[in-house]
Amino acid sequence: MIKKNKGYFYFLTKAGYGLGSEINNILYMIYYFNKKKKDYKIISSNWNSGYNKGWSDYFNSPLQTSSSINNNWTDKKETFWNDFFENPIDKVNKLPSIKFRFAKFSKQIKNRNKSLGIVTGRIQNLFFPLRYYTRKYPTFRMIHRYCSNQRNKNRKEFYKSIHNILSDIWIIRPEILSKINSEIPTEPYICIHIRRGDKITSGEDKEYNINDYIKTLSKLNSNVKTIFLMSDDYNAYLELKKNLPKYNILTKLNEDKIGHNQKKFNSLSQEKIKKETILLLTEIEIAKRSEAFIGTFASNLFRLIEYFKLDNCYDISNVKQTAYTPHTL
Repeated sequence: MIKKNKGYFYFLTKAGYGLGSEINNILYMIYYFNKKKKDYKIISSNWNSGYNKGWSDYFNSPLQTSSSINNNWTDKKETFWNDFFENPIDKVNKLPSIKFRFAKFSKQIKNRNKSLGIVTGRIQNLFFPLRYYTRKYPTFRMIHRYCSNQRNKNRKEFYKSIHNILSDIWIIRPEILSKINSEIPTEPYICIHIRRGDKITSGEDKEYNINDYIKTLSKLNSNVKTIFLMSDDYNAYLELKKNLPKYNILTKLNEDKIGHNQKKFNSLSQEKIKKETILLLTEIEIAKRSEAFIGTFASNLFRLIEYFKLDNCYDISNVKQTAYTPHTL
């Protein structure tokens, strides 16, 4: 077992996933370490959605809620971990060992030459194995499994705990929140989230017919006739507008949006990343304040909004989940 005086570290990286995915991972990690009464520290200086300092570019709140760790790493040491790990988690406060240094070297070689990478990978497994890393430290899989078990035991209690963590860390900077507030629809509205792009092409989810969303909308039996569409594909807006002529359809989409691609996002300039992230934060805030939220469970943003709202979220996929029991109609 790991010694109690050693803390855990988690890094948001340039090679990271989408904002919804990263936020959910942070929530699960904080929940896990709070439950286990372990110290942790989240370092976001190299976050792919950041443009200057990381989390504090958009939020006034600290990411950690119960940590006494004070690391004295230089920028060079911090960059080592940021550059190496795609899903970095649970590092003790010390210099990278020879094992991690060689592992990073092996990864760099593999990225340049696959054949040589296989050779260095075998050398790593023989002489510099990282077995102690997966044995001694919790992994994402372990943390997700733990959170799944907690959800299965008491879904309401788990969601409330995650909701409270969000209340602690989701404090948007005043100048950004002011701009967001000016974008919130003034009339009552229902939010529909249609995720396409790399969520579909990667096989994580399927593309649902626009009528699946409309069926759920009709079952709500609501008098609200304004829809805010949250999507990454302008075609979804055209489809929704065509099929709901009596509704006022609002969206932040531009005509050039044809589906989100995280790899392309990660390669954008800092200014464009800032603009796109603030736009997504605006849409999340709009979704939070909606009368009802309709989407698909496989989307990280659906789960994030459900953590915020706790109620009136409807999953059109009707997928039976062991971890969650989202609202369906």
